[in-house]
Amino acid sequence: MIEVRDSHYPLVSIKFEGVVALVETESYLGRLNEWLAREQPFALMMDRTNPERGEDPEEGKQSHAAIISWSKQNKERMAQYCAGMAIVEDLSRISERQQQTLPKTLNLLFGCPGQLFSNTTDAEQWLRQQLKTFS
Repeated sequence: MIEVRDSHYPLVSIKFEGVVALVETESYLGRLNEWLAREQPFALMMDRTNPERGEDPEEGKQSHAAIISWSKQNKERMAQYCAGMAIVEDLSRISERQQQTLPKTLNLLFGCPGQLFSNTTDAEQWLRQQLKTFS
């Protein structure tokens, strides 16, 4: 399940809980399109602290492919309007190497600064700072 919150725009969040279906991935990518269409800076928090393993491997591949395709089509607009992308994750589930490479990967994939956090408080603080300094 995915819960999208933009009531505090320009700080928006997407919370992933349980198994995420392809249709949900396509839905949140549609919301990203909506935020980009505003042509105003925003910051994105993606909270993945409570995912559930056991997703359909084929659907997981399809979701991943949809994200890659979307990012290729929208990287320029993301670079223009996304002040930052914070990923909130249970750091014990990912390797130290992945933790170190994720910010660079996010920037290469989406064109905006990215950072990994273990909690939403630190992520929100970083995103608010990114919005203040975004040009």
